[in-house]
Amino acid sequence: MLFVKTWGIGAAVFTLATPVFAEIQYSPETNLIVQRLLSDPRVPSVLQAIRKGYHPAPDLKAAVSRCVAAASLIPDTPVRLQVDACLRAMVGGLDPHSAYLSPQDFDRLTESRGEGTVGLEVRKSDLGAEIVSVMGGGPSAQAGIDAGTLIIAIDGKPTASMSLPEMASVLRGPVGSVASLEVMLWKSSEVLRLEVRRERIRQANITAKLIDGQLGYVRVPQLSASLSVELAEALQSLLVLQLQPVKGIIVDLRDCPGGLLHGAIALAAVFLPEDAVVMTVVSRLEGEQTYRASLSDASSKTFDPRPLLEDVTLRAAAQKIPLVVLVNHGTVSGAEVAVAALQEAGRAYVIGQATFGLSSFQTLLPMKDQYVLKLTTAVMSTASGKSWAGQGVQPDLAMPHVPAVRQNGKLTDDPWIKLAAEHLAKR
Repeated sequence: MLFVKTWGIGAAVFTLATPVFAEIQYSPETNLIVQRLLSDPRVPSVLQAIRKGYHPAPDLKAAVSRCVAAASLIPDTPVRLQVDACLRAMVGGLDPHSAYLSPQDFDRLTESRGEGTVGLEVRKSDLGAEIVSVMGGGPSAQAGIDAGTLIIAIDGKPTASMSLPEMASVLRGPVGSVASLEVMLWKSSEVLRLEVRRERIRQANITAKLIDGQLGYVRVPQLSASLSVELAEALQSLLVLQLQPVKGIIVDLRDCPGGLLHGAIALAAVFLPEDAVVMTVVSRLEGEQTYRASLSDASSKTFDPRPLLEDVTLRAAAQKIPLVVLVNHGTVSGAEVAVAALQEAGRAYVIGQATFGLSSFQTLLPMKDQYVLKLTTAVMSTASGKSWAGQGVQPDLAMPHVPAVRQNGKLTDDPWIKLAAEHLAKR
């Protein structure tokens, strides 16, 4: 989850940053490099932003050490290039999700420029590009690529040496062009070489279907701004407008990459009483905040939950209906928030695989010279304080690995959906 915010760094940044550098002993040669780094206002500004907002409290001395070490590897280059290397190392070493982005990096990360894509979301790992989610129906899903798979190389270029924006850039290209991917499967460690055609992909909307006339099925591909309207329509069709009431609902969150934080709250809230806690968010800037299943807590400037949560009839029906949620390793971030809340409240039976394990969100901070700092600024947990960081939300019924969600074929051909239907039939 990304949020855009501007922080006032202030004129005293330099004096605040300097003591951190002074705590480390340097050789005469390295000391000259340190002086060069501190001559660029970007270095103290970024360090102060980390000091002020990174959560949890960062090891500033370690961050500075990474910065100096990276700059020392290129001693005979212009100051600008040394500073770039310094700040990438300083920020990138905080966690896998924080990064220091040049204007070009930021453009590559956030804009597609009308190009085609293979339908993957990735994050940087020590070994390369780890796939976070696979866009349902996209070219990578059709090729059988799943979340958790490691991309070792793209078009012959090793991903271990790439930044995240570089990975995002090379995965895009002209529509119809082919991306050659060398991947390592997360279950077997088998290495495969795949050819995936880049396409223009439109993210699918929420879909709702009946299974055998008795059970409702809702597929949520992402937590977008339109979620409230689309989910309200889907649940209305299944819970209110049917002549015969359905006996249960299956909510499919496999390969849902998350999205809007308040969308996650609304997704959980429609199935929970208003006073139920959906999640707790802790940040160094704002302290601890508790979000409940209420209209006010699900509302934001970019998300309107009223179509979903103001419908009294719909919400009453949704809170009573037996519920199964399907998850896999591609269930990420905001989607994990909803799953964790529903599971902990005893409201949903969860089937599938452990989710991805991302319980933090990042803030985009505009810096000097059009650079952008992407910084982890908060962590999320359940009502009881339980975190899913790293290990993911664990399912109530674990399932063996299966390919990414397909868009074709009957729902009952999916073994996970079949088991969900069997579970609901027993309720």
